[in-house]
Amino acid sequence: MGLGIPVRLGFQVLVRPRTGGTNLWLRDSLDQDDESEEDLEAAGAILVEPIGPYEAYRDMESFIADVQDERAKDLLWRAIDGKGAFRRFRNTLAEFPELQTRWFSFHDRIMRRRAIEWLAECGVVEQDEAEHALRLLP
Repeated sequence: MGLGIPVRLGFQVLVRPRTGGTNLWLRDSLDQDDESEEDLEAAGAILVEPIGPYEAYRDMESFIADVQDERAKDLLWRAIDGKGAFRRFRNTLAEFPELQTRWFSFHDRIMRRRAIEWLAECGVVEQDEAEHALRLLP
């Protein structure tokens, strides 16, 4: 499962469960003094897989399905059709400040849910703790 951290251009994120710290790596560009990815993993760090574009696209679809304003809904559906969907979605949302605010809340909720599920999946938190945290989400 991808956690959804927006990682691009060959960067990777490793999280250290014991400390909560993160490391951002640009693959193949470590200094000799830096810890290697293998060193971090041996110390218990976990590689965070970013969500793929398909999952991010599904998030936009889910959001649009709940939009009540028919004009905005139609424009958003059109925006996500074809290449450039993510940019057009953002641009279209900018025309509707109230929907843009709702999108950010919606997206934040989804990302929190994914993070909690990922932490449980990796064994960083117990399943019952994760379920409790998920119930507390708005």
